[in-house]
Amino acid sequence: MNYRASAGILLTILGTSCFTVGAEGQIWPPFEITAFGGYRGSGSLALDDPSYSRLDFADGAVYGIAVGMSVEPADSPGNGAIEFMWTHQDSTLKALPNPGAADISMNMNVDQFHFNGLYLPPRFERVLPYVIAGLGATRYAPEGDTSSLTLFSWALGAGAKVPLTKHLGLRLEAKWDPALANASGGVFCNSATGQCFAAASGKTINQFDFTAGLSLRI
Repeated sequence: MNYRASAGILLTILGTSCFTVGAEGQIWPPFEITAFGGYRGSGSLALDDPSYSRLDFADGAVYGIAVGMSVEPADSPGNGAIEFMWTHQDSTLKALPNPGAADISMNMNVDQFHFNGLYLPPRFERVLPYVIAGLGATRYAPEGDTSSLTLFSWALGAGAKVPLTKHLGLRLEAKWDPALANASGGVFCNSATGQCFAAASGKTINQFDFTAGLSLRI
């Protein structure tokens, strides 16, 4: 995967930016809409299948939108935010064959829907670092006769918001957002051939997103 290089660049930006400290308090209006894009490093899913060892999800570009609002808990020393985030990736799914099996690949649309909570430490003004955690679902929709699959997913990460004006700002973010595969039945079943891939027990599909976006505060 190529996400390690992207992670290094983004973390360098965040580390440098977070040395800028200003007055405590919220400096932007409370409601925020962010359009973002970036790169996703995707993992693979181990299979319980005699012909195929695992499903491999291709790395690639991601884009999406987040809509949220700021909150200020009375007992917290910092600020927070809640949001809904949609992320899309055009990917490719490959079934890695054991000896004697045929190669299988298909185009894949991956849509992630998460409710996130953000915590912003106090005493930062010109650059606002934060941590993020989220819960939701990820939908994998192959093109063709293969059925789609919706899995429980979550997210953990960190980022920084950089105000440009009172109403505009940059948002930089890195997060891990895996999906949990259901081992109780088949995944990605082909309606034309009847073939289904069965996930190995307790396996996750790992995803690592590195994104930058433009935020509008209203």
